[in-house]
Amino acid sequence: MSLNYDLYLCLMSSVQPVWSDHYTINWYEADANNCASLVTICNFLQVSAFRHAQHLGFDYTRKDGFDRLWVLVRILIHMDKYPS
Repeated sequence: MSLNYDLYLCLMSSVQPVWSDHYTINWYEADANNCASLVTICNFLQVSAFRHAQHLGFDYTRKDGFDRLWVLVRILIHMDKYPS
């Protein structure tokens, strides 16, 4: 095995393929039913997506010489039940 492959395996062992975050909902982010508004949930999803991309090395702060950037262009949400 090459050194590059060993380095790759070492880096990949610390990667989280599934990301989760915990958020506290402020009073101004709740709707009339005292649940998080859809806009708030979308904002939380965007922040989590950015944090996951940052963890994977695809954030805008990393300069790797490839001049690439990860961007969330659109979001489609199908929600069967609001989180409690």
